Formats: sequence, C-alpha cells, structure tokens
Amino acid sequence: MLSRKGGGSLHGLMLPVRVRIGLHTGEALRDADKFFGKTVILAARIAAQATGEEILVSSVLKQLTETAGDLRFGSDRLVELKGISEPQRIYEVLWNGARGLSNVE
Repeated sequence: MLSRKGGGSLHGLMLPVRVRIGLHTGEALRDADKFFGKTVILAARIAAQATGEEILVSSVLKQLTETAGDLRFGSDRLVELKGISEPQRIYEVLWNGARGLSNVE
C-alpha cells in the first residue's frame, strides 16, 4: 500500500493511498503523449468499477494471461460500462496486497 503525508488538518499523518487499477489489452491510438480509443476507454471504465487496492481486468486480458500461471483471478463479474453497448465480463486479480489475502501464490 502506498502512503503519503497528509495535508490540511491532518498535518504529519501518514494516510494510505488506495489505487484502483483497470486493465485491458488492444491497440490504442496515440497523438504526441496522449493515448485514446476504445481500448483506453474500456480500461478506464474497468478501473472505475474497482475499489481501492483492487485490480480488475477484462476477459480478453484474462484469457491471454491465465495460462502463464503468474496471475490468479477471482470470480467474474458481468458489468455495464458507461459508453460500452454490451455488458462486459471482468475479473479481479488476486494479489498479496489485496484485502484479506495474506499470501497469494
């Protein structure tokens, strides 16, 4: 878990930074230092479904990575994503920093 020194009325306290991550794979369009297109939008919408300290991936990314054995996945979720016409199946990546997981191997 990341942490940062708090500002405002919480001077000097270390507060956790809970990052939400959404991943998808595919071609992205690039203009200078900006990326855009359906792949980028889908990854952003998947990230929006995550809670702090959660990593979610698209079904495509899961299919491409699951046979390597490096990652473990939780059960699937069928979700409606803003701007995407069809429901999408997404999966949580189970990792050591995740809530309630002390040793994922």
